[in-house]
Amino acid sequence: MKLSRLRKIILEEIDTMFSEYSDIDSIKKIKVTNPITKKPITVGSALTYDQSEPVYDKAKQVVQSKKNIDPQPNKGTPDKKDVVPNKSNVSTDEPKEYEPKPDEVGFETQDNKDYDVNKWKESYIHINKNGSSIIGTPHYNREDGDTVEKTFIKKHVLPAIKQAVLNAKKQGKEIVFIAEGGDEGENYPEGSEQEIYDKYIKKLDPKAESTTFDGEDMSIWNSDAKYWLRGEKSLKIPKEQLGGAMYAMMVGQGDSPEDAMEYMKDGEKLLRKNGYKGKIPPDEDSKDIEELYKLAFPQDYGLKVGSNDISKFVEYYNKERQLNLLRKKNEYEQDGKAVIVIPGASHAYQLSDEWNK
Repeated sequence: MKLSRLRKIILEEIDTMFSEYSDIDSIKKIKVTNPITKKPITVGSALTYDQSEPVYDKAKQVVQSKKNIDPQPNKGTPDKKDVVPNKSNVSTDEPKEYEPKPDEVGFETQDNKDYDVNKWKESYIHINKNGSSIIGTPHYNREDGDTVEKTFIKKHVLPAIKQAVLNAKKQGKEIVFIAEGGDEGENYPEGSEQEIYDKYIKKLDPKAESTTFDGEDMSIWNSDAKYWLRGEKSLKIPKEQLGGAMYAMMVGQGDSPEDAMEYMKDGEKLLRKNGYKGKIPPDEDSKDIEELYKLAFPQDYGLKVGSNDISKFVEYYNKERQLNLLRKKNEYEQDGKAVIVIPGASHAYQLSDEWNK
């Protein structure tokens, strides 16, 4: 959940806009309807959109209307559903009309130097009646050393995991940890926070199982995986070209440009069509890699999600990953087991409604 330099600048400009008000957070949390998507979005998030977007004007009007008014903070939070220790009828069917919630909360502090624990507890931890828990986490790797993410994980995420394990054991449930990432038999990327969580859960409960969030069905290396064909049909882009979108997403986030060429296939056409002018493969640590990232995650630059074919694929792929996770969760719960998932925080927020069903 690290923010790009450009996104930080945008957020600093927003804070300047709010400087006249005594309760910044209350105003940022007010929700408006995006005229294009017809979905609610917070004022704080809407103001990160391009100024030409209708939702930006709508949010700015809300800010103007609050001028010289001391708004009352939103006291109280939605009650969390009680954990009921009885079995329920859990469907293994794919969730109908599943649409992930946009992650418009975020739990960074205002200066983006730390994480807001209260926001995290309210919106990124969910325990359902079957004893299964989903806990959003910042991503971390041992190679990063001592960071804000490491401190947050140690002080807050690990205690939340311990509580999730105790809750499942109290209900007499066997525990299955579903690690994010990993395919072709691997349970998680080595050195990642997922490795930390797997070892910690098994320390608390040596009998706990572990499996993968993605697995072979969602492997980026599996050219026969069904999601490629579904993507071709859904996005109306030849699956051979979709490799270019996968390339932008993965290399933009740090994968080796050379290694990733294996699934590029005919993807250069899609990248060029969407305005990429850099080298293929790009040089390590070059501006070309940031351009690939920008195509995959335009929202980090104040642009609209889905504003290009690469971003549309990223949204589609993450939705497919979430559906894959929900299918696995339902199957394990049907067997009377409790699932623990500790994914990147946006997944925990987006999946909250489905998780609590």
